[in-house]
Amino acid sequence: MSANILAGRSPTPRWLILFVIVDALIVLSIIGWVAVRNDGSSARQRVEKRGARQAVMASSPEELAAAVLEAAGSQERVAALSALASRRELSDADLAQFVASLDEALGDASVLDVSVLALEPGEKLEYEQAGVRYAPNLPPEGRIRLHQADLTHTSMLFGRDADGYRIVFAAPVR
Repeated sequence: MSANILAGRSPTPRWLILFVIVDALIVLSIIGWVAVRNDGSSARQRVEKRGARQAVMASSPEELAAAVLEAAGSQERVAALSALASRRELSDADLAQFVASLDEALGDASVLDVSVLALEPGEKLEYEQAGVRYAPNLPPEGRIRLHQADLTHTSMLFGRDADGYRIVFAAPVR
């Protein structure tokens, strides 16, 4: 006697087993699609990104400088620096271009230290390029200077908005 007869069960047809497996795969595919449909990341990653953006709301220039130092050494340096930047008056493309140029200026040399500097009196903060005038997208309050291992330095302006202190970039003046 087989175990199926003793238990009162008949053998399950193979087509039914295959049908259940295919249905389970379809359901898992739908769940995966729903999780990544918004921006290519799971809901958990989106929450972490929002949390990371809130975590870099620096309440002082020194906190911003420490966050910039950490961002400069990050594996995701461009994304980390973008999270610290003011987006006011900048399109996503402009911001991406400015952060990419900052990333290029930093190069491969590691950042050893940062310092917060006051603006120099009479420092020129506006410029014109191809007939378009550019000015800081937030009122600048000072500079953050990144001291690099190759004995060079890179500096950036910082200012304050509703989210705290942010990196300031140039925006077209309207």
